[in-house]
Amino acid sequence: VAAIEERMSAFVDAFNGVKVLADELTDFDTESQQGALLTGDATLRSISSQLRRFLAAPIDGLEDSGFRSLVDVGLTTNQDLGFILSFDAAQFTRLLQEDTRGLTTLLTDDVRATDSQLEVRSFSDATAAGTYAVEITQVATNGRNTGAALASLSGATVIDANNDSLRVSIDGVASEEIVLTAGTYADSDALAVELERQINADRLLRDADRSVDVVFDSASEQLLILSNRFGSGSTVAIDAVDSSTAATLGFSESDGVEEAGLDVAGLVDGVPGQGSGQFLQVPLGPAPASGARLDGTEISFPLTVVAAADTFSLTVDGTNTGTLTVPAATYNSGAELAAAITTAVNDSAPITASGQTIEARFDPSAGRLVLASTTTGQSSTLRLEAIDETLAGQLGLTVGAESIGTNAGRQDSAVGGLQIRVTGGDVGARGEVSVIRGAMNGLDRFLDTLLSSSGALRTRVDGLEERLADIDTEAVDFDERMDALEERLRFQFAAADALISQLNNTSSFLEQQLASLPGVSRDES
Repeated sequence: VAAIEERMSAFVDAFNGVKVLADELTDFDTESQQGALLTGDATLRSISSQLRRFLAAPIDGLEDSGFRSLVDVGLTTNQDLGFILSFDAAQFTRLLQEDTRGLTTLLTDDVRATDSQLEVRSFSDATAAGTYAVEITQVATNGRNTGAALASLSGATVIDANNDSLRVSIDGVASEEIVLTAGTYADSDALAVELERQINADRLLRDADRSVDVVFDSASEQLLILSNRFGSGSTVAIDAVDSSTAATLGFSESDGVEEAGLDVAGLVDGVPGQGSGQFLQVPLGPAPASGARLDGTEISFPLTVVAAADTFSLTVDGTNTGTLTVPAATYNSGAELAAAITTAVNDSAPITASGQTIEARFDPSAGRLVLASTTTGQSSTLRLEAIDETLAGQLGLTVGAESIGTNAGRQDSAVGGLQIRVTGGDVGARGEVSVIRGAMNGLDRFLDTLLSSSGALRTRVDGLEERLADIDTEAVDFDERMDALEERLRFQFAAADALISQLNNTSSFLEQQLASLPGVSRDES
């Protein structure tokens, strides 16, 4: 508390020093009718005005707080002393102790979220203060590897020399040989614990900070290995297995790409963010263009499509696909179903001829299909024109559903630079996040901009220095003109003096000639 109070006092002293200097530079003497060096200077007047505004302006986002501006915490202007700042240290200390969070938020930047599974992790100087709606269209997932369904896993499992070793790669990092402890495991939950322990004990994985969770899904009778990381870089590959591992554990060699994790996707204030794992980053600058997408409702697997109920049609960016079919088969995963739909649409003759394509994918966090055009902007459109009624229920899609993309913005978005971590929850509207720009941090950013090499103060100083240089040049030019004028006047004076002398000589000559003429007399009186 003492340190904060001391810094506030130092701020007040510095602020008053700037004010006194500004007053001296802009003073006007009414008696002499003379102004100071910078009387009427627009830049200095603007700087002084903005500094005063930081003291009294309410902070956006603190409408429900007891502190909305610096005047609420002991900073006031003293009218009797030329409106300099006064600091009530006792009031400030009392308020700081009574409501530390509230006063801290007033002074420094703060963030808030209405959803407990949203965390504002960072924001940039370009991020504007305000409250912004968040919509999550895809929750981040872990990479995983799902073993085959085996009824034998519901009972005891024997681990021996034929199934006790394997090699895995977690998020691209390969392990050494992993050896399970031989013995009989009473149930697959115990087996999952052993498999997880041995994988996480691997030296190479541990050094690379890679780890997994292993669980047994009793409903599907499958073992699952899940990476503890999220996003598209999260994978679990089985690089090698023993001779009977597939038969007893359900795991075979696989690259893990089919069940790679997904990056979070969503919008903040209507601006699409860039997902990386659980982190959603809103890019700086104007809002980027977005593409059309159709989101289905939750569906379940296994899902069997029959030939009598397998047709649908889409319009993609203005091109109708005609009647298409989802291959009749039993689909055990969303990735398998999405791949079949993508192929069916993109291989159709109208779509191939037009050059447009779609990407169908499965969002495991919401258990739904997503159809997305690969183009962006308002020309990016998707419409489900027709679908067999049974297939519509299976896929969670609705006839007539349509979507139009958006064009890129022309002005920098207010939420540029904002990064949110989405730790879980559902897709859809997820409440709001608020960015609060505290008074002191706002003042600090203002001063950084003001004092930068391209700031208003530097620009004004450069302008004055250029003007002084111009005045020096003008003074030299003036001196040169005065010298030339003096020389010309001297020459003219000399010429005039010579002419006068010549005229005087002529006058004397004429007088002599007149005096010598006969009949001319002179009156000497």
